[in-house]
Amino acid sequence: RFSDEIVAVKLDGSLAVERLAHTHTAASGCYRCEAHPVPSRDGTRVLFASNWAQDCTGCGASSVIKDYVISQTSPPTAVPPGDGPRPESRVAFERLWPTPSRRLPHLAYALPLATPAGLDLVDVAGRVLLHRELGAPGPGHYQLDLSGEAPPRAGVYWLRLRQEGVPAATTPIVLVP
Repeated sequence: RFSDEIVAVKLDGSLAVERLAHTHTAASGCYRCEAHPVPSRDGTRVLFASNWAQDCTGCGASSVIKDYVISQTSPPTAVPPGDGPRPESRVAFERLWPTPSRRLPHLAYALPLATPAGLDLVDVAGRVLLHRELGAPGPGHYQLDLSGEAPPRAGVYWLRLRQEGVPAATTPIVLVP
């Protein structure tokens, strides 16, 4: 369904998909010709490679691979000023350490309400690998040490912090071998 497309998948549980670009890469047997999209940390840009040789006449040889950047003026999850919740009414990750690491991180986070909250470790397929209920401790700043939990194998994962009544927050973590 998303062949030769670069897409973004929301990790807030909705699994909404946003199409960002087509690659038109002729990559049969050529690993370095594949697109390999990489988002910027703030979500405003996606870098990818393409030889633009598939279904394109006059685009040049398939051995010519160039880099491309998809830019957005704001992250896909941004809320226009004046719309939606104020920053103090959002859940937020304040700090994660260490990352990258061989173990799960220690984290500092903020909760705006006294409603139930939870934390999930999510893989790139959207599967929840670790779920932790945080209770309803009320508005404030908190810390949680996940280093005692058995980490999944090396890779990139996302931590999703959610609280009833406000949008979820996500942040990437990197686990190394």
